[in-house]
Amino acid sequence: MGREARLNRTPQARAARADRTLRRMLAFFPDRATYEQWLAARRVSDAHRVHMEQFLPAHLKPQGSV
Repeated sequence: MGREARLNRTPQARAARADRTLRRMLAFFPDRATYEQWLAARRVSDAHRVHMEQFLPAHLKPQGSV
């Protein structure tokens, strides 16, 4: 296994890949209501919800937040 392949298996690389995937996924939601329905349908934990909030695109952020 080459150096690049080993680097891609580090916890940091996995986390970065997961974060990129999350950003791409969140961009597909057309509005906040659809996003909330998705969260409820999948029973997303509060901890995971808080983690996802940092990656929300502007159109999905709660009203009143910056």
